[in-house]
Amino acid sequence: MQTICPWCDAEIVWDEEIGPEEMCPHCFNELGNYRSVSLDGVVDDEEAGGTAQPTSQMPNVVQVETSGELLQFARKVLQEQEEWLLCGHCEEPMVHVGTQTLDANRFQARKWQGRAILQAPFSYEVFICPNCDKLEQVLSLTDKHKWLSQVKSGQ
Repeated sequence: MQTICPWCDAEIVWDEEIGPEEMCPHCFNELGNYRSVSLDGVVDDEEAGGTAQPTSQMPNVVQVETSGELLQFARKVLQEQEEWLLCGHCEEPMVHVGTQTLDANRFQARKWQGRAILQAPFSYEVFICPNCDKLEQVLSLTDKHKWLSQVKSGQ
């Protein structure tokens, strides 16, 4: 049986007589059901001509391979990314995927003491976690400054 360490993405092969590893021998993080992926029923790389192929018993192995490719892609993108955000769910670095702008037609501003707390239009940066697929938005830097000056002028 093979296991992929969820922390360092190393493949862990263990002996069936001894049983599964409790700790990754590469990064020494704890293994177990939490965020561990077991690859039962996968044909060995050499037997498959260089790429692991799922058997009929384990159809989701393709998702594991895709996830590994996604994490490799995310690492490359993160190296060139200027602004970093950690996922609020799993605390992994998130990939900046774009900017979205909301205009007054699509945003109903909450009012406080007769004034909008945040006036449209404004933009926010969109991030996605390559580990758990959670999306998060953060007010763009330009609009953050605009909002702060609006708050200061209202006091």
